[in-house]
Amino acid sequence: MAESFFWYARPEDFDESGALKLTISAGRLRHRWVPRTRSAAKLFLREHPDAHGLRVAADNYILVNLFLAEPIEDLSEKYPNASPKGINGIVIKTPFEFEGLKGNRTYSEPPFYISSRTDMLMTAPAKQFSSIEMGLATDEDILSQSVTEISVVDSYTRDLDSIPNGPCDIRLGSVSEHAKCGTCSLPMNLENAGSLHSCAGHFGHISLATPVPKFLYLGARKSLANMNYPTMTVLNRVCFNCGLLSIPNSLLESIEPQIDQIFALGKRHPKGREEINRLVTQKFNDFHGTKVDERQPCPHCESFTPKIKFNHTKGEFFFPDPDERFAGGSRIIDYRSVYDVLLSIPDTVCKFLALDPATSRPENLFWGKYHPVSPNTMRPSMQREGSKEMDLDDLTMLYADVVFANDGLRTILNQGAEGRVPFATKRLYHAVSRVADNHNASIGSGGTMSIRGYQGGLLNVSYKGIMNRLGGKKGRFRNNLQSKYVEDVSYSTIAPDSNLSIDEVGVPLQIAMQTTYDEKVTEKNIEEMRDLIRNGPDKYPGALYVIADGFDDVAKIQSGGSEYLADYLQIGAIVKRHIIDGDWGLFNRAPSLHRQSILGLRVRVTPDRKQLSMNPTICIPFNADYDGDAMKMHFVNGEEARDEAENIMGLAKNIIHARFGKLTVATDQDQTSGLYLLTHTDKARVNEWNPVSGLGFTEEGIPYLSKPLALSCYSTVYSEIRDIDLLDELYKRQKKIDKISRADFDKQRHYRHINSLPESDCTDPDGNPCYTGRAIFSHLFSVVGANNISATFKGNTPMVDEDGTILRENGKKVPETVIVRDSQLIQGTLEKDAFGEGGSSLAPAFIYHFGYERGQEILSEYIELVTRLGFAGHRVIGYTMGTDDVSAKKFKTEEDEEGNEVFVLDEAGNRIDEIAEEIDTKYAIAAAKIEDIQQRWNNKDLASVAYDDRQKKISAELDPVSFLEEEIFAISDKYESDILVPIENAQGSGNPMQIAVRSRARGKDLNVRQMAGSYGMVLVGGKRIRSGINNDRVLAHYPKGSAHPRHSGFIKSNYSKGMQPDEYWLTSTAGRRSTVESGQGNISESGYLERKMVKGMESHVVNQRGQVYNLRTGRVISPRVGEDGLAPYHIRGTDRGLNTNGLVITLQPLLFEHKCTHKNNLAEPCEQCELGSSKFFMDEVSKLKENKSTPISKNTLDEVIKVLTTRKVSAPVQRKLAKRLNTFWQDSQCRIGEAIGATAAGCLGEPATQAALRTFHFAGKMSFQGTVSRTRQILESPLTTITNIDSPRTLVRMRSKYNQKKTADKVANLIRKVEGKAVIDLISYDVEMSSIKVQFNMDKLKLFDIKPVFARQQVARVLDTLKAEASDRPASLISWAIAQRTLQGDGVLDIALEPNAGNRSLLIVKEALYAASYSGFGKSPLVSVIDKDDCPDGTGRYTIDIRAAETSLLNNIEDVLSDIVDMELIITNNLSWIYQRFGLEATLWAITKELDFQMNGGKGSKGVGEYDWRYTRTIADMMGEEGIPMGLGPAGLGSAANYSILAACSVEGEKPAIVSGSVMGNFDPLDGIAESVVAGKLLRIGNRAPN
Repeated sequence: MAESFFWYARPEDFDESGALKLTISAGRLRHRWVPRTRSAAKLFLREHPDAHGLRVAADNYILVNLFLAEPIEDLSEKYPNASPKGINGIVIKTPFEFEGLKGNRTYSEPPFYISSRTDMLMTAPAKQFSSIEMGLATDEDILSQSVTEISVVDSYTRDLDSIPNGPCDIRLGSVSEHAKCGTCSLPMNLENAGSLHSCAGHFGHISLATPVPKFLYLGARKSLANMNYPTMTVLNRVCFNCGLLSIPNSLLESIEPQIDQIFALGKRHPKGREEINRLVTQKFNDFHGTKVDERQPCPHCESFTPKIKFNHTKGEFFFPDPDERFAGGSRIIDYRSVYDVLLSIPDTVCKFLALDPATSRPENLFWGKYHPVSPNTMRPSMQREGSKEMDLDDLTMLYADVVFANDGLRTILNQGAEGRVPFATKRLYHAVSRVADNHNASIGSGGTMSIRGYQGGLLNVSYKGIMNRLGGKKGRFRNNLQSKYVEDVSYSTIAPDSNLSIDEVGVPLQIAMQTTYDEKVTEKNIEEMRDLIRNGPDKYPGALYVIADGFDDVAKIQSGGSEYLADYLQIGAIVKRHIIDGDWGLFNRAPSLHRQSILGLRVRVTPDRKQLSMNPTICIPFNADYDGDAMKMHFVNGEEARDEAENIMGLAKNIIHARFGKLTVATDQDQTSGLYLLTHTDKARVNEWNPVSGLGFTEEGIPYLSKPLALSCYSTVYSEIRDIDLLDELYKRQKKIDKISRADFDKQRHYRHINSLPESDCTDPDGNPCYTGRAIFSHLFSVVGANNISATFKGNTPMVDEDGTILRENGKKVPETVIVRDSQLIQGTLEKDAFGEGGSSLAPAFIYHFGYERGQEILSEYIELVTRLGFAGHRVIGYTMGTDDVSAKKFKTEEDEEGNEVFVLDEAGNRIDEIAEEIDTKYAIAAAKIEDIQQRWNNKDLASVAYDDRQKKISAELDPVSFLEEEIFAISDKYESDILVPIENAQGSGNPMQIAVRSRARGKDLNVRQMAGSYGMVLVGGKRIRSGINNDRVLAHYPKGSAHPRHSGFIKSNYSKGMQPDEYWLTSTAGRRSTVESGQGNISESGYLERKMVKGMESHVVNQRGQVYNLRTGRVISPRVGEDGLAPYHIRGTDRGLNTNGLVITLQPLLFEHKCTHKNNLAEPCEQCELGSSKFFMDEVSKLKENKSTPISKNTLDEVIKVLTTRKVSAPVQRKLAKRLNTFWQDSQCRIGEAIGATAAGCLGEPATQAALRTFHFAGKMSFQGTVSRTRQILESPLTTITNIDSPRTLVRMRSKYNQKKTADKVANLIRKVEGKAVIDLISYDVEMSSIKVQFNMDKLKLFDIKPVFARQQVARVLDTLKAEASDRPASLISWAIAQRTLQGDGVLDIALEPNAGNRSLLIVKEALYAASYSGFGKSPLVSVIDKDDCPDGTGRYTIDIRAAETSLLNNIEDVLSDIVDMELIITNNLSWIYQRFGLEATLWAITKELDFQMNGGKGSKGVGEYDWRYTRTIADMMGEEGIPMGLGPAGLGSAANYSILAACSVEGEKPAIVSGSVMGNFDPLDGIAESVVAGKLLRIGNRAPN
């Protein structure tokens, strides 16, 4: 029997007195289950299928506990199927009727019910914000939302009670759990402030004594209003008499369609408003002119309205140029009159003023009758600790000022004291304006408060107005709305643990017991959850809380556990249990530079550790190491989040770098060098065998292992099994043994150990079977079931001859070719290019054969095996590094009289080191050359270095500093590369330092040279050290003005032998570069670039059709990602044959799989094949096009055809190849739902940040390479004024008819700017004679191909120009005369000015002659000719390389040289000129190419960092979406042209975004990423991608 139960009442079930009348029925059934407890009732209603009818019947219920007059029978045993499993309740007979009043358990007699406000249950789906529409608040809006008028200055009484009608009137909301709101009677619920049970606050209003202009819409430029802001724009466009636009309608008709389109397209943002103002201003100026006296009367009413301005300091509108035709020439106009003008403007005019009359009438640019007062909850007051005083919020203080100023003005008006009105009005204006913005100097501060600074001292800061609370890092948009504080996060330094799987993170037991996972109780796990509850919070594994109703009925589990909570646990409840093995989290190291900076990893609880730990293999994606780096683990909660963490963000799904398609998780450092040890060729140890260790080397020098050593090597090589099929097989076996459940089996870890050996491929001297390192490595392929892996590529290890000497061609090392065929390493040494991070040329074969999904899973397991094998390689072969290993010695020998080889000794009896001797010789030669060049510089004869090279001589004359450095660096570079040769040959491939460098595990050739040979040239910021204590010498003891390179950082010593103190000091200065650059803000600049780009691009996603789609605008900007649809991260390798740049799909695995008619694979040459055909292949491709799949790109097809046309391939094989290619192509397409914009932006930030720390070698001004600054400029300001272009460049090709060196040189001469200082040796003047003598250098005139007659004419032009400017010059420059008619062989021109010209006149002439241009219509002296054989585009044309790109230059080239140069082949990074000449698509293509160059570099040029072409193409499409090239930064799509007001405010420039959005009626559907986060909407990415 039951005396009470719970049920669900609707509001209509209660009468006015609160009596409840309730009928419970079950349709045709005569029984119904009802809950016995509150938590059971909530669980049942929210989630159980049997409660569906209740949920559909009403959106909300009141949960009531019914106490019955008579006990009722429980029919549960009679109807067992009626009871929901695991939920506490009874079955009652129906229909059941209840009538009763509200009561309580202690005093009331049944029947009665109990219910409280918290028993309101919502059954309707949670509502989401659908959109935000902006506008200007009207008086009616303010009054309708207000609950009371605020008319009292004070807020609280002495007893701390709120004063009625004061700024903190209790009717404006409660700010305490103990005080009920005077309007809604609810308290403030601090823990759940957004619930129905907490007061949200209510608005009030202040009745104003006069209309007051809104500061936000006036703007401020010093003390005056901004004339481009809405209020001033409106007032200066309309007639004050008729309210119409003071422009004839005929002029407006032409721009009306454009303005209508701006509104129709939703461009209600600063850029849209700017465009409307530009259109109207042009017409306004056409009618009124731009000068004061040109202003016309209104064309509609003939009334005249002068220009109006506003002074913030005085708080008044005024006419700077009063006119008698308006108000009798009055200078001042009061607020009421201006307000009336705004009222008179008709709706039809508003759109021309960038106003939408439906949301934003002009008069609402003023506060008319009322000013709103924000709720108390927005500005809570706090009682000062230990005091009976209240600390009032900033806004409350500012509101009090408004009330005070308003009362003062009203009193003055009532008294009729007209003389005091202006002052009182100004005071009210300032008070009202400070509520909006209290940090603007033009209106002053409304008060200050003291806060603690970062160093603990007190600082006085102004109160924060509303706008001051919104902007900046700590503002509402970025700190509260965009940033979401989360729980369940662990933060600690990291430690390595190679025993962990690569997708695991070690979590200390202490953290696991303090952090929880919300486990939902089900029928399967209820007993397990009960055990955890009984363990409690202090016994692992246990639980901390139980949420009995699965929502908000939280019970804390006390120490020792709780039998009660365990026994009454119900299905559907939530148990907040300890973190256990197998849980998931997001592992992250700040800053998050790219996608792989935050990855989903599984939890492994590590009781013996105190910090988070991870497998060292995964350091690279996080850019982490173990020198104190700290990382965060965000433990995910909920099944959906867990599923996404595993399947989307899991490491096994993200081992391919998002930026360029190569592995980001693979072997690194010691793992890489270990593979090198196992597979390298050491000619110094040929036929070596050690029976004790079991290690030997073959005839070729390849290491091999005995069987015991091979087994020992494999003993530490294992991996966690991820193959689902294998796990299923293991489960079946184990189930037969111990009847284990699948759930328990899945909780266990299952490892793969290597218990077999490969086939023996060599023997020891005794004939016992042994295994080469190549065989040991190759066996791993079969272990993971990858038996068809093939690849061939150039490695980093150089080829050597039989003596171990490195083979070179044209001075460059010849790399080995690595061949893996059918999962057997046939040839070559394994290093980073083979399977290292950023290389991984073996990876494409895995992805090709197994697909991206399963391929990455198999690769993950393979990576674990390979990395552990790498460590084992160090152990079994051995690897140490001592002082001898980092040096290089080869002692000179000779034969003695007996024919024995003996060491040659010097005079002191020491052995002679051949390498040191060679380095000394090379250093002496290089130093002598450098000293000679430096001495010529000192003697001002640098051009003589160029000898007969005219181009060099020109460079030496026009840019001597760069030329000097280039020549010196060429010498030092050659020295540094030359001395590396004997060092490498002496050390050999088995040298520990060479192992590290050749395997690319760590270090570079530079490190080898500096350790074992010579440091070389010291560079600081890419430049030599030329000055120190003064400009003539670096250190005090160096000779003053010394030309010897030793005194400018050319160091012969090395680190292994040691350095002199001054040498060490010089070399150490370079090591401070990164610290200095970081301190100067380079790192923060690149990080800020990434943030701005993310905000500008984040809402571009790949929709379900594979198109790039803008969530905000609903527009498709690219029909396919990067034109071909391939994922920017589609797999590739480091070799050209493995598609290193990713422009096509990686074809090598496909070609290895298919064979010609001679049974040879298509990836390797076949000597028997003749010319073939691709007909059958193309026929099959044509058939595939008929499918709905994405067509294969022409570039990829062309690459396949190149192969097929040189090989004999049968028709069936060609058809099979086409189908297999199509399958791989479709699998490589960009993922649906990919946030392509945010990914592209993030991938920009990572290399930009690294580049900020990188010091590029100085290569002169004629070098060209990608830079962060130019990349930023393209992205933010593509149409920047040309004078500001960073690294300008123009390439001009000669036409075929004029493709001769001589003509190209003449064109270069025409363009190259040569100033007087380059061709004039001396200008002297005689003050007494008023004469000037100009001494031209005739050799230099000849060098620059400047005719003497032209030089004389140019001097005359300069003097004529000075004469024409006589109004600004001394009168003595009016007349002049040149004695010589032509410039003779002596190069002298004598100029006579008027008598008594004076020093100033003579000096003006001198400076003008030096600065004048004597050749070239360009502005840059850096013009050179590129030989036709080196033409960048391979057209075989001579090319003029101009390091300038100003529009005037390009126009002059087109006007003057278009018959000689080919304008169709011109290349320039003046994007503005391209846009003006060729339009949008040409500009977007130029942006794509320019960005690609900046990131990836070009032939002989470095870029910022490898970056896939598809990102640059997509970025260009984003920039062109609006029809003009638009920047992605705050001045463009990031904020000013952002369609979403919330997104625009999350970058910077909140004020313009709010101003423009509100006056134009911005409508934000909240579809983008940033605004969805703010509004709590589900993001339309991933599985929720738009279709």
